[in-house]
Amino acid sequence: MAKQIDNIDPEEVLQVGRPVEYPWHLWLGGGTWEIVQGVDFNCKIDSMISLIRHTAASYEIKMSILRKEDGITLILKPRTEDGKEKE
Repeated sequence: MAKQIDNIDPEEVLQVGRPVEYPWHLWLGGGTWEIVQGVDFNCKIDSMISLIRHTAASYEIKMSILRKEDGITLILKPRTEDGKEKE
């Protein structure tokens, strides 16, 4: 029978499936994040924007995504249900 546990000892478990590539729990978890191509991600900017939107939607999170003038930096900020940016 399944049981709920309080913590996981990383020494006792193996990763199942594809490893998590990006820290979505942080980036989508609140606050404003600045991520940089070549540092935080390696795909094309437009691909990353699509991936962020898709991943956020799968968690039912609305995001504002801004591209800085340098062309390689994105700013991520969650929005509320009414479309306003969260503080």
